[in-house]
Amino acid sequence: MATISFDLTDEEIRKAFYSYCVLHDQSIERNESPENLENNLNKVYEKMNIFKNMVKRKLNEFPNINKFFGKIILARIRQNDLLASNILSILFENDNRLEKRISRIVDIHGVEELTKEYKPASGADKGELNEYIARELLAEILLLNFLLDHGYINISKIPFSGSMSRVDIAAEKHEKKYVFEVTHKRNLKTLPSLAFGNLEDCNHPESEKIIKKLIQGTLKDKNNQLRKVFVNNAPPDLIKVVVVKGSDYSFNECIKKAEEITKGLLNTNKYEFIDVVWLISNNDFYYSKWVIK
Repeated sequence: MATISFDLTDEEIRKAFYSYCVLHDQSIERNESPENLENNLNKVYEKMNIFKNMVKRKLNEFPNINKFFGKIILARIRQNDLLASNILSILFENDNRLEKRISRIVDIHGVEELTKEYKPASGADKGELNEYIARELLAEILLLNFLLDHGYINISKIPFSGSMSRVDIAAEKHEKKYVFEVTHKRNLKTLPSLAFGNLEDCNHPESEKIIKKLIQGTLKDKNNQLRKVFVNNAPPDLIKVVVVKGSDYSFNECIKKAEEITKGLLNTNKYEFIDVVWLISNNDFYYSKWVIK
């Protein structure tokens, strides 16, 4: 007689998150049948209370994640579409990457301000809002790690004031002073594809239009924000950097096209309070683009 399991494994949960992504994103190549993917999902759907308890157990295992994301995650498991959640899926990664990243930045001056700035949204229908909040926080944590990795010193998180008239992070390198304003962008999944495979056609006129709209809107918003901060008191040697972190596969694939478009926009001189745009397409510094005016 077969033994009935009332538990879930981390591997089963990882498969469920993967299956959800594959079934809801046509750009991802399917290596399993739709039936197998649905079965992977159902293993978790049928044991949702166990899954939620495993999320809470993970928070106990990862004190740094718990400190910075715990309230967001606990709010998220009371909301809808849990297998669509990026922040929940991170808890079950094999390499504990986020826990390690946070451990590297805990001694940065003012870093605890992040817990004040990124607070969860309540309500069963606020799941996507909490995903957005988590992505913004993830982007700042990644940036702080990049700054540590690449020789920046005197890094500090600017205190949260509840106002948009501020920047996120200050740092120094080679006797130059920098401020960084970070934003996370997504939803580029509608880019046209090449005639073969699932690769995006980054040079298609519609792709250029979509990427330009995203970058142009970001630069306009951030330039207005930086104007409010520095219009009367900007030190002449301060380098003001807008960091655009993307997570969509399309943004990753078209990072060079985004760089080209960003250069063209900066050369219009419409963005007088932006000196550099730093495009980060994934979690690897090597693939990022530092675009100077």
